[in-house]
Amino acid sequence: MFKSIHIHTIVLWLSTFLFAGCGESTDDYAFVDKPVWVNLAISVSMTDVSLPVVKTVADASSTVAGNVADSPMPGTRAAEDALPAGNNEKINTLRIVIVRPDGIVEYNRFISLSSAVDSYGDEKFEVLGNEKKRIYLFANEGTEIKTAEGTMRKVVDYALAAIKEGERFPAADISGLRIRLEDNTEQLAGPLPMSECHDITVGGTDSRHELFVTRAAVKFSFNITNNSGRNIVLKGLTIARMAKEEYYLPKNTIYNDVVIDGVDCKEITSYDVPSDVGYYEYGSDKGLSETLSAGSKVSLSPIYLLEGKYTAVDDERNYSMKIFFDGMELGDWFPKLSRLPRNTHVIVNITIGKTAVDWDVDVLPYIPVDLDPEFGL
Repeated sequence: MFKSIHIHTIVLWLSTFLFAGCGESTDDYAFVDKPVWVNLAISVSMTDVSLPVVKTVADASSTVAGNVADSPMPGTRAAEDALPAGNNEKINTLRIVIVRPDGIVEYNRFISLSSAVDSYGDEKFEVLGNEKKRIYLFANEGTEIKTAEGTMRKVVDYALAAIKEGERFPAADISGLRIRLEDNTEQLAGPLPMSECHDITVGGTDSRHELFVTRAAVKFSFNITNNSGRNIVLKGLTIARMAKEEYYLPKNTIYNDVVIDGVDCKEITSYDVPSDVGYYEYGSDKGLSETLSAGSKVSLSPIYLLEGKYTAVDDERNYSMKIFFDGMELGDWFPKLSRLPRNTHVIVNITIGKTAVDWDVDVLPYIPVDLDPEFGL
């Protein structure tokens, strides 16, 4: 008989601030006092990294880069899974745009790193003090997507380098930028796009601010163990109700404090998606040919798709997954799971036995819903 799936919810890709995504207006961060020139240092990490920064020379331009020092992490599964898996989930390039209260760009600086890092800092700027500033962060902006026809296109069709210092920041244009997947077999590939927007207050003296960027992706990992006693050929998989588009910059995103396994964490509790986003089924029942020999365990390459929200009109069936092997189909719906925000990691562990199939799914970061889907052959 088939054994029902059970869901564990823990946290991955954590943030270090309570933050609501920046809008287009700059009226809410006007001058604090008479401006003076001060030094501003900015360090940037991914939302799951809060570790010491060690300065190294990034490249021939003498830009200072930060490499994360070895540091013990709490002995929990949440902490272990929170570490980035590979350079594509780290910062490879970084753009920092500083906007003054009147909407004028003070700096637009691009940093190309010699190697992928978890954290970067400190990047120093001489700025006008005694005012609030809006900081836009864009990591891995040059990433391209391979289309179904085999050609390449940019993740975002906008020249961020064309934003000129001393001119007005194109807030409406940036706020409306979208990442899109145009075919049901496309996914994000290469260094993952990351972005954020922060409001900070710069006083009348030198200061340092620790900021973060958020991966604009939902990650799916499939780990399959074959205990059936025979070789099995995996033919394909599908993930239903995935979003075709998402905002490039997190929009009206709110992070909430949570404690999971004794670790202080953040979860995305609210966020906006385009009203005309559209949903589709990723993948197909063909295209894979992965042989699982008897007694083996295979981890498929991660799949990176877009954040979304989906609620069925007539019931609570939202997202679903299926795998296809040896002429059989395995899968079903996830009830009551109506949202998958960016920075979420869905880990699917499948054990194929002689007479039963067990599913174990971890949804990270924390999603406070009662998940009890029924998967079966």
